[in-house]
This record gives sequence, C-alpha cells and structure tokens, in this order.
Amino acid sequence: AGNSREFTIMANTRPPNKLLTLVFVMKPGHVLLGYKKRGFGAGWWNGFGGKVESGETIESAAVRELHEESGLRALGALDEVGVIVFEFVDQPQLLEVHAFRTENYEGSPEESEGRLIEDQR
Repeated sequence: AGNSREFTIMANTRPPNKLLTLVFVMKPGHVLLGYKKRGFGAGWWNGFGGKVESGETIESAAVRELHEESGLRALGALDEVGVIVFEFVDQPQLLEVHAFRTENYEGSPEESEGRLIEDQR
C-alpha cells in the first residue's frame, strides 16, 4: 500500500490587510498631536494619518493625510519607524498601520474639520 498522506488546503478567508498610515511630527523635545473630534479614535490625542487610497504608495498616503489633517507639508522623505498589525474582536480584517516621523515640514499647524492641534512635550 505505500505511504500516502492527505493534506487539506484551507483557502485564506481573511480579507487583505487594510493599509493605514500614522505620522508623528517632531521637534526637539516636542511632538505635534491632533485631538480626534469624531469617527474612529474620537476623544483621543494621536499623530496624523488615515487610509491608503487605491493607486497611492503608503508614504504618499501618509504625506497626503498629514496635510489634510494638520495643514503641514512634509519636506523630503518621511522616516518609517514601524509597522503595527492588529485586529478587532469579531472583525476578520487585519489593520496594518505604517508609522512615520518627520522633523522636516513647512506651514503652520491648522485645526481641521476632524482634529484640534496641540504641541506636546
């Protein structure tokens, strides 16, 4: 009879990771944070970021979100400092957050529709 083995191949039923960005604007001894006024994360201070749109690179999405949420324009490349992958209970899609930092930007921070801005030590 031979040594036959049966394998069951399970299809990956998890949807692709949802790509997100997070940018921390730094100055020596300071970090610029935004207070989320509505939606996911409302009531919390955080960096600036959001979803990666179709056709965007992760870094270009980070640059866009930084400008939309703070009024600041990144100068040059952002420094990618980490990737966080997590999921919420009862939600099969993994969230993949690419975190960046920058000290190189132009403009003045401006409150947006969804965020208050504050410089933190």
